[in-house]
Amino acid sequence: MMQYPAYDDALDKFRFDCRYMAFIDLDEFIYPKTGQSIAEVVDEILSPIPEAAGLGINWQCFGSNGQEKADYSRGVLERFTRRAKCDWSRTAEAGGNFYKKVIDNPRLIRYRSSPHFSVYFCGKATVNSNGEFIPPWYGNRPILADKIVINHYHTKSKEEFLLKQSKGRADGNTMGLPIEVFYLFDRNDEFDDGILKYRAARMKNSFHEDDNTRANRVANTLIQTLTQCSPSNAPAEFFTDKLETFLTCRAVAEKFDIKIGERSAEEYALV
Repeated sequence: MMQYPAYDDALDKFRFDCRYMAFIDLDEFIYPKTGQSIAEVVDEILSPIPEAAGLGINWQCFGSNGQEKADYSRGVLERFTRRAKCDWSRTAEAGGNFYKKVIDNPRLIRYRSSPHFSVYFCGKATVNSNGEFIPPWYGNRPILADKIVINHYHTKSKEEFLLKQSKGRADGNTMGLPIEVFYLFDRNDEFDDGILKYRAARMKNSFHEDDNTRANRVANTLIQTLTQCSPSNAPAEFFTDKLETFLTCRAVAEKFDIKIGERSAEEYALV
């Protein structure tokens, strides 16, 4: 099974290269309902909670829109605009939109043992979009769908579902799910094209930062962070809760040939 090694590889390579890391599948799309960017929503929820390492986001399961055949002339978001009711569950306890995925601070992840949750360092934990702590489990209840959700296109058309199942599953099981699962998840109760409107609005107002500008911004931030107080004479309280910052600076400094006085940025970060 290659799913978990893929998670580990992503963490090994990019733990210090990104602020957040989302662990989602190809048929899942993150949809902030507030109109903000994904990072802005996650920041808004996690920043006031020092113990929070990740945000758990409930599914919203979309059905087939009555489509038997695959139509690859349009994208998934355009083709499937009907979903289950927001609070739909397969049973009273679990399943359906009860399931969640997470967006994590990757520096705080100890390891991944599930597609649905992480195990963190130092007593950190996952919160839901209400800022409430939730256990390391597959789902979140109550099902929350007001701030941010994951649109899950589990079935698509019947033809696509059968094709996907013929290839086996991501967990290494060579047997696909039975056709009964298609009928179970083929929920078309409510029309929802909100993610299309969100995408259009974000594209209209998007700003692309070129590579040189981004590199200069990161380098300037690195220098500012490392020189805000000299490590040789900083008071002890300066270092409180800054281990993540120092480790990040060291990792970033390795990628830049920057001098701070007579030292390289990497050496300065190590000191």
